[in-house]
Amino acid sequence: MSEAAAEPIDSIAEEGEGAAAQLLPFSFARRFGVVITNAETLGGELDVACREAPALATLAEIKRFAGRPVKLRQVSVSEFDEILSATYAQDSSAARQMVEDMGDEMDLASLA
Repeated sequence: MSEAAAEPIDSIAEEGEGAAAQLLPFSFARRFGVVITNAETLGGELDVACREAPALATLAEIKRFAGRPVKLRQVSVSEFDEILSATYAQDSSAARQMVEDMGDEMDLASLA
């Protein structure tokens, strides 16, 4: 179970059962080990792949952000990494955010 408290995510999508969910911000998904895998579907439960059982605060934040019920699916670390990459590679703005997030964690001078 993740110990860090989930940070609030600002939702710009319409809330409600009939609305399509948007993806969680990449940095949130990676940090808390959760990815919405069926964001494009309308209504119903969201399928959320997770590395491990998320903290209750993280789960509550996903539900608040998406405005829909959530069904968790625990996957291995390697499968989670594949799902995370595939999900966010489909959206160019998310891919751009991944690069920006990597810059926050990497010190290129230390690689030389």
